[in-house]
Amino acid sequence: MAISADGVAWYEVQDLRHLRSDRFAAYDLDAAIAQWGLSYGNAFRIRFCQYDNNPAPMDGIFIHHIELTGELTPPVFHLPMDDNAADPTIHDIARGHRDQVFLDPGGNPNTAAHAVAGAVGGALEFDGVDDRIVVDLQADLGDIFAAGRSFALAFWWQAPTSEFSEVYDYILTGPGGLSFDYLTNGSGGTVNAIRFFFQRPGDYTPVWTSYNNSNDGLWHHYVVVREGTTVRMWRDGISIFSDTHLNNAGTFLGEQLILAGHPAGYFAPGCMDDFRLYRRALTEEETQELYDSIR
Repeated sequence: MAISADGVAWYEVQDLRHLRSDRFAAYDLDAAIAQWGLSYGNAFRIRFCQYDNNPAPMDGIFIHHIELTGELTPPVFHLPMDDNAADPTIHDIARGHRDQVFLDPGGNPNTAAHAVAGAVGGALEFDGVDDRIVVDLQADLGDIFAAGRSFALAFWWQAPTSEFSEVYDYILTGPGGLSFDYLTNGSGGTVNAIRFFFQRPGDYTPVWTSYNNSNDGLWHHYVVVREGTTVRMWRDGISIFSDTHLNNAGTFLGEQLILAGHPAGYFAPGCMDDFRLYRRALTEEETQELYDSIR
């Protein structure tokens, strides 16, 4: 049994050549990785192989019921949106008072976002006027969106049932123009649509797709993943958008991530819940599990 951090160089964890056992055995991958000076990543591989002149049961071996256990890397930033959910005048939901700050220009807690029932416990309702949350992770955010780095962001959003009256009211704004926003009727042939948009980091080519009739008053779950040269998006556990291009592997420039707003304004009315940011790509199975587990 061997491990590899890149699929090219392999390092032995357990010699199976003379192993004689009818019992299951457990091996510590963390210890093996430390022993060989490796690290987990998107290219990490585990290999089981046997070399012999004859197959089992003559003098070979059987391997069955291989099980991998442990915890996946948690999100680097998780904002459940239900801090002090009993308080209808939430002003600052940050525990550390730095990285997850709810802003109201006038400093009046009575005009801050209100706590509402969400997809996962409590959520925050944004008024579309000045409510927003600034996720300012300083150098960490630049590292997460740097060239060649995989990342994922996920959140729940509930749009109001009224018609979208403004173009480009932003549900989310991130580095590289990565964003979700509202499109009014007739904007690019859309009808009350939510648009996912980003610029390919290598050449700033705009790429976008939209989803009509999003003012249904329902909670929808969105996941964006960059892995290698591909940017994908899931909606309610279903993969509905993918863009593969060499330029997608570049750096998404910017040091700020804004929820329910944009640096120049354009705040979206609606409710957000359970925002997560990862330093790795989520798999399709993880995306579906995340949606199904809290649906």
